Amino acid sequence: MKPRPKKTANQSGDEVASRKRLATYGPKGRTVRVFRERGALLVRVQWTNALGLVETRSWNNTSSNVVEAKAYAKAFSEAREMPNYSKPTDISIRILWDRYVTAEFDSLRPKTQKNYARQWRTWELFAGRSLEADLVTPELLDDLRADLSKRRKANGEPAPVAISQQRHIVSTVKRVFAWGIQRGLVSRERILLYRFKISKAQRAELVPEYSNAEHAAIVRRLNPLFRNQWRAWALTVIAGEVGPRINAALHLRWADVDLPYESTTNYYGAITWRAEFDKLGNVRVQPITEAVREALFVALGYAHLNLRATGQGVDWLFYTPATKAELKGDGTYSVQAAWSALQRAEKEAGVTHRVRRAFHGGRRMAAGNALDLTNNPVLAMQWIGDTDLKQARKYLKEREDPMRDVASRMRAARVPVNPQISAEGPVSNPNATATQPETKTAPEKAGAVSDVTTRTYE
Repeated sequence: MKPRPKKTANQSGDEVASRKRLATYGPKGRTVRVFRERGALLVRVQWTNALGLVETRSWNNTSSNVVEAKAYAKAFSEAREMPNYSKPTDISIRILWDRYVTAEFDSLRPKTQKNYARQWRTWELFAGRSLEADLVTPELLDDLRADLSKRRKANGEPAPVAISQQRHIVSTVKRVFAWGIQRGLVSRERILLYRFKISKAQRAELVPEYSNAEHAAIVRRLNPLFRNQWRAWALTVIAGEVGPRINAALHLRWADVDLPYESTTNYYGAITWRAEFDKLGNVRVQPITEAVREALFVALGYAHLNLRATGQGVDWLFYTPATKAELKGDGTYSVQAAWSALQRAEKEAGVTHRVRRAFHGGRRMAAGNALDLTNNPVLAMQWIGDTDLKQARKYLKEREDPMRDVASRMRAARVPVNPQISAEGPVSNPNATATQPETKTAPEKAGAVSDVTTRTYE
């Protein structure tokens, strides 16, 4: 049996539960305790300082404050146990970032390095690269978020940074400062207690998927016979069939493709998605569909044309023509060019443009189609290369047609809300009992109720 909490008396003589310990950090003799005070009104963090005096910090007893109190206690305990040596003076946020890059970037994937550098650059341009790291406070992060929310274009139109991007920028700043505290380069841990909060009204809408009809209309507006459209056409087909992320699709190599010249009924080929360009850093082999096989053969045809024209082979499926003077990066087709071609196809096909949908809408459509075919959310998420079932709530949405089917079936099996009304009509004697059988009369308009219960959507 679970032991009952000890009771103690307060000033008024009433018995209340004793304080409840929530967490303990640090070695014996130098512990930092987190507990809920008697009466469950306050959450406290308590420790003994170098003079032997007890120090306490308190929060109101809420679930969010419990998390904050534990984070404060953990950071305080770790900082107190660090070796006692003098840290370098005048560590600016630029020096802090350079040392973080030197120490950590070798263990990060290229895409992650690029994202961290971009996010830190936004923060550095706001705060100033010469700002001393110890002078950074949570209030400065509040000012950063306010500035990002008020950004404008050159013509004066509002162009605020998306909430999700603001969250990534703040997370990167906290990550670098946490590393600096562990290395003894930064002495103030207040920045680690900063919490990114948004209101419900600020939460971004989830990226909608393309319907199968919208996707087919877009594919028809892109012509694989045109040199300036075949890449966007193939990418759109691949996104809607097997659901890769756009960065992984753009960095497909011919070495990653198994494309037999003659397909069988059960095997059209396979694609190996490399960890280097996978968001989760996983390698996976995915069988392809017949439509993806056709898209790959179109890409193979253009690779042969490029070989004849230039005398050089191409490693990438979606390469940038070498004849372009502005050839940049790794030589792959750019995301911006793919987005631009997709938006033009949307406009020509009469498909409503939705912000942030792009090729991710095709990825979500592929997941939804896999769910419809298998009725298994785990397989649907594995089909698009995502192993986090928490994302299933975002990706796998209720589709209109199945919901209409459920509504139609419920109407067919409708139970009258009013017990005095049935499909045959109103009961003439609502007070009928078991000994007095009910008598029913025909409804005034024959078929009025049955017409409603059997109606279906065209």
